[in-house]
Amino acid sequence: MIQFCWRYLWVVCLIGISPMHAQQSTPLWYSPYSQITEAAPLTLERPIVIAVIDDGFRLSHQWLQDFIYENKLEVPNNQLDDDGNGYVDDYQGWDISDQDTDPSLPLGRANTFYHGTFIAGTITHLLQQSFGEQATQYFKILPVKVLSDQARNTYLKDGYRGIAYAIQQKADIIVCAWNGGYLSTEEAQLLQSAKAKGITILASAGNFYTESAAPPAAHPAVFAVAAVDSNYQKLPKSNYGNFVDLAGPGQAIWGANSMDDQSGTFGGESSAAVAVVAATFAQLKAYKPDFAPAQLLQILKNTALPLDQYNASYAGKLGAGLPQTYAAIQDSKSELKAFQRQLPEGYLSNEQVPSKSQEHRWEIAPAGQYKGIWLNPNLPIDWPTQSQLLFYDQQERLVQSWSQQNAPGRIFIPGNSAQVVFKQNRKKQVPPFNIDYHVETVDSSQLYCSATQYFELPQGQFSDGSGLGNYTSNCDCKWQIMVPEGQRIRIRFSDFDTQAKVDFVYLFDGESPTTPNIIAKFSGPDIPPEVISRSNKVLVWFVTDSKERAKGWTLTYEAVK
Repeated sequence: MIQFCWRYLWVVCLIGISPMHAQQSTPLWYSPYSQITEAAPLTLERPIVIAVIDDGFRLSHQWLQDFIYENKLEVPNNQLDDDGNGYVDDYQGWDISDQDTDPSLPLGRANTFYHGTFIAGTITHLLQQSFGEQATQYFKILPVKVLSDQARNTYLKDGYRGIAYAIQQKADIIVCAWNGGYLSTEEAQLLQSAKAKGITILASAGNFYTESAAPPAAHPAVFAVAAVDSNYQKLPKSNYGNFVDLAGPGQAIWGANSMDDQSGTFGGESSAAVAVVAATFAQLKAYKPDFAPAQLLQILKNTALPLDQYNASYAGKLGAGLPQTYAAIQDSKSELKAFQRQLPEGYLSNEQVPSKSQEHRWEIAPAGQYKGIWLNPNLPIDWPTQSQLLFYDQQERLVQSWSQQNAPGRIFIPGNSAQVVFKQNRKKQVPPFNIDYHVETVDSSQLYCSATQYFELPQGQFSDGSGLGNYTSNCDCKWQIMVPEGQRIRIRFSDFDTQAKVDFVYLFDGESPTTPNIIAKFSGPDIPPEVISRSNKVLVWFVTDSKERAKGWTLTYEAVK
């Protein structure tokens, strides 16, 4: 595992590396999303520069050698700082940690310093699959090494210094396949300066299973990438949450081997996903080199493959979805822009409205359960008289309106869907506008049950709460049954289906969920036997893990002598 030190951050690791001596013989499962089948020739003033901030690079690898950035303002090996940037002979990147010109791997440590080669090789491989031999002219990799040759572990304590160098070198895209720790004021300002200079920074959401954001991915100037598998489901380790912008392929990713000139698949997580998404950003940037990072992200979000229908427990927490390179590039060329009703976040714009349309309706209806939808109108001052925007909830009740006399701020529409209606003045065209939106998610672990529910009648019935659907991941719910003093409680299950040996229904005598009080513990697909308590109180506790889910259960109880 490659890590950042506690003061900084952990690199998001790759696990389960497969044998690296096979050559790619079948199409990659993620190729339809990350490549262009028939890429048109490009006319660029200069190549798109992709800085990879990582542990080191096998510069001679066949997937990298022709892609390595060359600083034309620097004369190699003349022991002079020809371009005056403070780095002597930084002709092909820089080793930040060892302060030298060589960002390649230390001799004999290729099995430890493998991550940068994999990340860079994944990017170049996808670019070459799209553009063939021309790819090396259109794109360059700026290798920035932030791990000392003498390091005893893989803590990348110089990551932000590497970002600073990439900014100084005017990289177009900076790839940080790591995250964690906390951010100093100076480091936050550094990330903000990259945004101000039109540089896209991509970072891993993290590999800690949790709904939590850590820098650099947590910073608003950085685009955070989570990871999904070939079934479009979140990889178990990948972090998730509202901070995520996009999700990328993170399973069975073809990459470069740092130990020789071979390649093969890696069983990766969100670091691999960042590499794949970086290739998509680079391709879109090559077609639209003047676009700012926010414009590129807007296109990628609006053309992404929605993932919420495959991830009920993480709905709205995997960003807009899986980027689709070809769809994004086509949309960037089209006058009529794309809009997808299923996206949990995205943009509305009059560029999505047919030119002759006097009234246009958008419906935002992503899969999943949400508290509501936030909309942030970015509207022109010279809004024409008689043109309107109307905002409706899922019952088609008017929530807010916009006209020249009535300017709304940020709008919240409760529920799982919303509609926006644009009515255009026939005589005067409305200037360009856009409305960015995102869902407000719910805690999936408490989607069907939360806190402790109390039942004090002599008899009753309750269930896990999921109805006909499956219960959610990470449930931690309790039900307290209390009948009159001197009586006991008989419990029968009418249906029962949980993931065997993983998801459990516990029955405790009394009110405390302690080991001595356990009277039963059930798991699996079979109806449990009847249970009678020792006292007049039973606590029912339902606990599930973060992976598979099942139909759940229903129980009936009654007071007995």
